[in-house]
Amino acid sequence: MHILVGLLIMVLGNYFKVIQPNYFIGIRTPWTLENKEVWKATHTFAGKLWFFGGFFIVLGGILFSGFIFAKAFVGIGITLALVPVVYSFFKFKQLEKKKEIIILNYLKHLKNDKNNTYYNYSFNFIYNEWARNRRTMEWTFESARNAINSCV
Repeated sequence: MHILVGLLIMVLGNYFKVIQPNYFIGIRTPWTLENKEVWKATHTFAGKLWFFGGFFIVLGGILFSGFIFAKAFVGIGITLALVPVVYSFFKFKQLEKKKEIIILNYLKHLKNDKNNTYYNYSFNFIYNEWARNRRTMEWTFESARNAINSCV
Protein backbone atom coordinates (compact mmCIF):
# COMPACT_ATOMS: atom_id res chain seq x y z
CA MET A 1 0.00 0.00 0.00
CA HIS A 2 2.81 2.44 0.90
CA ILE A 3 4.49 1.71 -2.41
CA LEU A 4 1.37 2.74 -4.35
CA VAL A 5 1.05 5.94 -2.33
CA GLY A 6 4.72 6.71 -3.01
CA LEU A 7 4.24 6.13 -6.74
CA LEU A 8 1.18 8.40 -6.75
CA ILE A 9 3.16 11.14 -4.99
CA MET A 10 5.97 10.75 -7.54
CA VAL A 11 3.50 11.11 -10.43
CA LEU A 12 1.88 14.16 -8.84
CA GLY A 13 5.30 15.70 -8.22
CA ASN A 14 6.18 15.22 -11.84
CA TYR A 15 2.88 16.82 -12.85
CA PHE A 16 3.32 19.90 -10.61
CA LYS A 17 5.65 21.55 -13.12
CA VAL A 18 2.92 21.99 -15.73
CA ILE A 19 -0.01 23.09 -13.54
CA GLN A 20 -1.19 26.57 -14.46
CA PRO A 21 -2.45 28.96 -11.75
CA ASN A 22 -5.99 28.01 -10.69
CA TYR A 23 -8.20 27.74 -7.62
CA PHE A 24 -8.78 23.97 -7.73
CA ILE A 25 -5.51 22.03 -7.89
CA GLY A 26 -1.98 22.73 -6.72
CA ILE A 27 -0.45 24.62 -3.83
CA ARG A 28 -3.02 27.35 -3.34
CA THR A 29 -1.69 29.87 -0.84
CA PRO A 30 -2.50 33.58 -0.94
CA TRP A 31 0.99 34.19 -2.30
CA THR A 32 0.84 31.67 -5.13
CA LEU A 33 -2.61 32.81 -6.20
CA GLU A 34 -1.57 36.45 -6.25
CA ASN A 35 1.63 36.14 -8.25
CA LYS A 36 2.21 33.93 -11.29
CA GLU A 37 5.96 33.90 -10.79
CA VAL A 38 5.56 32.66 -7.21
CA TRP A 39 3.12 29.99 -8.43
CA LYS A 40 5.59 28.72 -11.02
CA ALA A 41 8.60 28.74 -8.68
CA THR A 42 6.67 27.07 -5.86
CA HIS A 43 5.29 24.32 -8.09
CA THR A 44 8.68 23.67 -9.68
CA PHE A 45 10.24 23.35 -6.23
CA ALA A 46 7.33 21.31 -4.85
CA GLY A 47 7.39 19.01 -7.88
CA LYS A 48 11.00 18.05 -7.18
CA LEU A 49 10.30 17.71 -3.47
CA TRP A 50 7.24 15.51 -4.05
CA PHE A 51 9.04 13.36 -6.59
CA PHE A 52 11.90 12.61 -4.20
CA GLY A 53 9.51 12.30 -1.26
CA GLY A 54 7.53 9.72 -3.20
CA PHE A 55 10.74 7.94 -4.11
CA PHE A 56 11.72 7.70 -0.44
CA ILE A 57 8.26 6.41 0.45
CA VAL A 58 8.56 3.69 -2.20
CA LEU A 59 12.08 2.86 -1.04
CA GLY A 60 10.99 2.82 2.61
CA GLY A 61 8.00 0.66 1.79
CA ILE A 62 10.28 -1.89 0.20
CA LEU A 63 13.05 -1.86 2.81
CA PHE A 64 11.15 -1.33 6.05
CA SER A 65 7.86 -2.46 7.48
CA GLY A 66 5.64 -1.80 10.43
CA PHE A 67 5.87 0.94 13.01
CA ILE A 68 9.30 2.29 11.98
CA PHE A 69 8.16 3.09 8.46
CA ALA A 70 4.87 4.56 9.70
CA LYS A 71 6.79 7.28 11.56
CA ALA A 72 8.89 8.03 8.48
CA PHE A 73 5.77 8.07 6.29
CA VAL A 74 4.07 10.66 8.51
CA GLY A 75 7.25 12.74 8.65
CA ILE A 76 7.62 12.74 4.88
CA GLY A 77 3.93 13.62 4.48
CA ILE A 78 4.18 16.59 6.82
CA THR A 79 7.33 17.76 5.04
CA LEU A 80 5.64 17.51 1.63
CA ALA A 81 2.70 19.55 2.92
CA LEU A 82 4.49 22.31 4.85
CA VAL A 83 7.77 23.00 3.05
CA PRO A 84 6.18 24.24 -0.23
CA VAL A 85 3.87 26.59 1.71
CA VAL A 86 6.80 28.11 3.59
CA TYR A 87 8.80 28.30 0.34
CA SER A 88 5.96 30.18 -1.40
CA PHE A 89 5.85 32.74 1.43
CA PHE A 90 9.58 33.42 1.28
CA LYS A 91 9.59 33.55 -2.52
CA PHE A 92 6.74 36.07 -2.43
CA LYS A 93 8.59 38.25 0.08
CA GLN A 94 11.75 38.04 -2.01
CA LEU A 95 9.91 39.22 -5.14
CA GLU A 96 8.10 41.93 -3.18
CA LYS A 97 11.44 43.26 -1.94
CA LYS A 98 12.85 43.14 -5.48
CA LYS A 99 9.89 45.14 -6.82
CA GLU A 100 10.27 47.72 -4.06
CA ILE A 101 13.95 48.17 -4.90
CA ILE A 102 13.16 48.60 -8.61
CA ILE A 103 10.49 51.21 -7.90
CA LEU A 104 12.68 53.09 -5.41
CA ASN A 105 15.57 53.16 -7.88
CA TYR A 106 13.24 54.42 -10.61
CA LEU A 107 11.88 57.15 -8.34
CA LYS A 108 15.38 58.14 -7.22
CA HIS A 109 16.43 58.33 -10.87
CA LEU A 110 13.53 60.67 -11.56
CA LYS A 111 14.36 62.82 -8.57
CA ASN A 112 18.00 63.16 -9.68
CA ASP A 113 17.06 64.07 -13.26
CA LYS A 114 17.84 67.81 -13.22
CA ASN A 115 16.50 68.39 -16.74
CA ASN A 116 12.95 67.31 -15.97
CA THR A 117 11.21 69.79 -13.66
CA TYR A 118 7.78 68.11 -13.96
CA TYR A 119 9.12 64.85 -12.64
CA ASN A 120 11.03 66.60 -9.86
CA TYR A 121 7.88 68.47 -8.88
CA SER A 122 5.76 65.31 -8.75
CA PHE A 123 8.38 63.08 -7.12
CA ASN A 124 7.28 63.66 -3.52
CA PHE A 125 3.63 63.03 -4.36
CA ILE A 126 4.42 59.79 -6.21
CA TYR A 127 6.85 58.57 -3.57
CA ASN A 128 4.33 59.16 -0.79
CA GLU A 129 1.59 57.35 -2.74
CA TRP A 130 3.89 54.41 -3.36
CA ALA A 131 5.00 54.25 0.28
CA ARG A 132 1.35 54.21 1.40
CA ASN A 133 0.25 51.53 -1.10
CA ARG A 134 3.31 49.28 -1.30
CA ARG A 135 1.93 46.69 1.12
CA THR A 136 -1.00 45.96 -1.19
CA MET A 137 1.43 44.91 -3.95
CA GLU A 138 -0.52 47.07 -6.38
CA TRP A 139 2.50 49.15 -7.30
CA THR A 140 4.76 47.84 -9.99
CA PHE A 141 7.31 49.53 -12.19
CA GLU A 142 4.63 50.26 -14.80
CA SER A 143 2.10 51.62 -12.32
CA ALA A 144 4.72 53.95 -10.85
CA ARG A 145 5.58 55.21 -14.32
CA ASN A 146 1.90 55.67 -15.20
CA ALA A 147 1.24 57.59 -11.99
CA ILE A 148 4.19 59.89 -12.68
CA ASN A 149 3.09 60.44 -16.28
CA SER A 150 -0.44 61.27 -15.13
CA CYS A 151 0.97 64.10 -13.00
CA VAL A 152 2.73 65.70 -15.94
